[in-house]
Amino acid sequence: MKNTPFIILFASFFLAGCSEPFSDYYHDMSGGIDSPIASRRVLPTDEPKLFRASNPESDGLGMLEAGYLPVGFSSFYASNVEFKGAIKQARKVQAEIVLVYCQHKDSISGMIPLTTPESQSSATRFNISGSNEGYSGYAKTVTYGSHTTYLPFNVDRYDYFATYWAKIKPPILGVWVNDLSPEMRSQIKGNKGVYVVAVIRNSPAFEDDILAADIIKRVGSHDLAGRDDFFKAVEHYAGEKTTVELVRDGQAIVKIIRFNRKN
Repeated sequence: MKNTPFIILFASFFLAGCSEPFSDYYHDMSGGIDSPIASRRVLPTDEPKLFRASNPESDGLGMLEAGYLPVGFSSFYASNVEFKGAIKQARKVQAEIVLVYCQHKDSISGMIPLTTPESQSSATRFNISGSNEGYSGYAKTVTYGSHTTYLPFNVDRYDYFATYWAKIKPPILGVWVNDLSPEMRSQIKGNKGVYVVAVIRNSPAFEDDILAADIIKRVGSHDLAGRDDFFKAVEHYAGEKTTVELVRDGQAIVKIIRFNRKN
């Protein structure tokens, strides 16, 4: 029983890895304070909320539709790790919600050598005779050595993944977009436009039925060569009613949408 603390210490040091893995293996996705989205963030006033999740792709889409911005993620491989580190990292990056994924990867086992010192004492009786008197007694001998015990261990290890999310202000239009891939350019036979990844619920885009997978080619008088052009166009028409030209399933569609004011 007295060997148990040693086993716990060994497992914690040798198998858990770094002391703050959610922080040490964090990757920023916010683009920094100068990104177009940075000014749209709502800084949290309460402690971050942590949720155990199961599907990063569908969970991420749901968070986008709810009006949350992904600000970063943590990814690492380790033995048992406490999730309070994810809360700490969420607080550090000013995220309101953190989604944590944990999947068993494998187990490792082996033997830990534990060597302890040993000593053994022996006594030898002696007699000494002299011309006038004799002496007798015991001589003590100490032999030093060591003893090695092999302690078995078995530790489960997991893939950890955490995503950090910040709420955004009410959107001007309400769509998350990416630049077009080469396949999308070939599909629409052109280089202009942005691809709609998700639509924020109750936004102008949602109410006027812009859908995920639509390709927005033009906002008002602004042609869109990519995401930067899209952000500039949306900012330009904040609070106004303007046209949004898009392609859906190969068909050109024009919508007239009143954008929200910029908050």
